[in-house]
Amino acid sequence: MAEVLPYDELVQWNVEIYAGKFTADELKELIKFYGTPVGKKTAKLLPESSGEVGKKVGAVIVQRMPAAMRKAGIQ
Repeated sequence: MAEVLPYDELVQWNVEIYAGKFTADELKELIKFYGTPVGKKTAKLLPESSGEVGKKVGAVIVQRMPAAMRKAGIQ
């Protein structure tokens, strides 16, 4: 994976994305937050939590998409 997606490149993408969405002061606040116990817990659990939400979204989409497509005249 490191050859396909080098760490430095991933870091740079994150820098660009965060810099485009947050001011310097907001980034300082985020850094402070992630230094707190709840911030550390958030960072630790975020990938797992996002994965769980993604699974639920995927299951709901599979259930609801056929009716939505029929309603839109796609199927």
